[in-house]
Amino acid sequence: MNDEIKIFEKDNQLWTNSQVVAEKFGKRHDNVLPVIEKLKEECSGEFMLLNFKEDTYKDKRGNTQPMYNMTRDGFSMLVTRFTGKKATQWTEKFIGAFNSIEKTLIRLARNAHVINQFVLPGPTKWKKRFSDEYYKEIYRLNKWEWKGPPYYSVVGTWTKDFYNRLPKGILGELEKLNPSDENGNRKYKHHQLLTEDVGIPALRYFIMALTALMSASNSWGQFVRLCRKAYPIGGEQFDFFIEE
Repeated sequence: MNDEIKIFEKDNQLWTNSQVVAEKFGKRHDNVLPVIEKLKEECSGEFMLLNFKEDTYKDKRGNTQPMYNMTRDGFSMLVTRFTGKKATQWTEKFIGAFNSIEKTLIRLARNAHVINQFVLPGPTKWKKRFSDEYYKEIYRLNKWEWKGPPYYSVVGTWTKDFYNRLPKGILGELEKLNPSDENGNRKYKHHQLLTEDVGIPALRYFIMALTALMSASNSWGQFVRLCRKAYPIGGEQFDFFIEE
């Protein structure tokens, strides 16, 4: 039997349906429907309204048949009517699936919340955000002669890697709003799309922290190791900038 449990999201709720329950619990669907109808007599009208929704599906012959969509609470109420070891095992699997998907949705919502605090919908006027000290340390560690801008192209590649160590999803959103052209150039600097109250302070702090790590390093390789340890991709260290 396929162990996949079908759960879907609608109206900020997670749902499964009576067909899926019947299949996984080894019951005929037309025997599950009367159990749900019986719940209408035993549960409050409010509970049934919130947790069970009448729906239909097409059977193998193309005929329209009734079914119910149900929330996690509706599912839990229904399966209390099912007994036996197999029913208990599938109840545990369903609860695990609901919990897993709920955690994923919460994480996605939180990422969206973070991105909205960090990123503007459109660019602001350019200001210098990366200090000369930042670039001088890059040149020192690579034993390059410092002459000021323009910088070697690889410095831009490394800077993109540093952006990727801001909270998860920030770089992707910046690249979506500020795409590169056919020559690989972007119209704006990414920092022109960062918010003044959260994004810019986080970037300023990060530049200072990176510069300090470079100052404490004797080689580029040593700095890279320190950077990866201190600021892994999707840097959770920046969570203290986020207002819940």
